[in-house]
Amino acid sequence: MQVKLHISAGHWEAEVTPAAGPESGPDQAESAWCRVSGTAPLLTAEQKEQLLAQLGDCPLELYKLLQGQDSPLLAACGLPPVQAESCSCGDAGCRHAAAAAQALAASPLQRLALAGLPREELLRGVFAAWPQEAEAASSTAATAGAGARSGSSRGGAAINEWIAEAAVEGTLHRPGPGFHSFEVKLPQELAADGGLPDAAKLLPGLPRAAQALELIRKKAAARARETSLPKNGG
Repeated sequence: MQVKLHISAGHWEAEVTPAAGPESGPDQAESAWCRVSGTAPLLTAEQKEQLLAQLGDCPLELYKLLQGQDSPLLAACGLPPVQAESCSCGDAGCRHAAAAAQALAASPLQRLALAGLPREELLRGVFAAWPQEAEAASSTAATAGAGARSGSSRGGAAINEWIAEAAVEGTLHRPGPGFHSFEVKLPQELAADGGLPDAAKLLPGLPRAAQALELIRKKAAARARETSLPKNGG
């Protein structure tokens, strides 16, 4: 069956038609459609606020909703299950009503719109809260940092004094005790190829490109050796 939903806050309708097949012509399919309808309670302001807050804390759940997937947060906020109330065929519990209810249940965004929380309001509520949370976190961090600086100036050496002393002692950029505990193993195919690029091909307009590249390589190696040697204390 083919279902076309029409959603408004608190009320929904669906046009249900049989799936087109080789044995049914267009006139027969047009005359066999039925209209299913139903109602649903609206979310309260507290329920909306709870759902928006949870989605703001769980961006993955918001992504699932936008992709048409269901989320356990909908049931947690009190979103009621979908129920059809009437069908134009007059048969209680007909297959048209079941197909329409199933189609609506499979669309979480339309269920939210039926409960009074359309997609635009949902995104606006979640996205508007993120800058406020970031600003509050930044303000809290700034307050904590100011308190730490105040306590440092009262109880011991200030951070700038510690940096100055470390720079004089030459320990400012010294690796910590866990630096040498890490080991990086390169693949064999990377270590096997030690050839340099062909500078003549890279710079065809410069006949002495190879000599320039070799000179740069030697100077870079010499500078690396100088910086790696330990400095003698004066």
